[in-house]
Amino acid sequence: MTLKGVHGVMRQPLAENCIWSEDMPPPRIVVTAGGGGHADAEDFLTTALEGIARFSRQDHQPVSVYVITGPNFHGTFAIPRGMNGNVRVTSYIGPRYSIYCNTSALVTHAGYNTVQELASTATPAVVVLGVRNFDDQRVHLAAAADHLNAIITEPAQENIADSLTKVLQLDIARPQCASRPQGAWDIARAITQTCGS
Repeated sequence: MTLKGVHGVMRQPLAENCIWSEDMPPPRIVVTAGGGGHADAEDFLTTALEGIARFSRQDHQPVSVYVITGPNFHGTFAIPRGMNGNVRVTSYIGPRYSIYCNTSALVTHAGYNTVQELASTATPAVVVLGVRNFDDQRVHLAAAADHLNAIITEPAQENIADSLTKVLQLDIARPQCASRPQGAWDIARAITQTCGS
């Protein structure tokens, strides 16, 4: 995405430490509700987990799931019966960790930062559109659609399960080491040059 001629403006992880431990085999699926403070976060997390459980039953394979509720999440949800695999839940992943490292797919609401990171890392994703009319999520998705390995779906467990099956079967060329966007450096250079003259 371009912002006034500056390419690659996105939050930067300070490190690329992986969130996955060896006892969590693939497919490794991250569920993220962003900050988690929106009214639809609880329904999103519940439906996403139900969809992943359905996927694991349909495909007869265990899954490893990392749920990131977001620091502003104050709701509740349950791990569905029949979830075949490991599930870990946390409210926040610090900047020393990457949720994209060794991740098979994301199930996400896909806000601005997530859309930029998906485009940069080429991580497969199932994007469940939110119901927040004031949000600019749909605009970000439309602008980045050509650069994403994502399937956009409605918030229903069967749609999420089917989309996971499809997105995990795509033959996706993921960069070995994604180049870091230089947008912040470009902005800093422009400010320095303007202030120095």
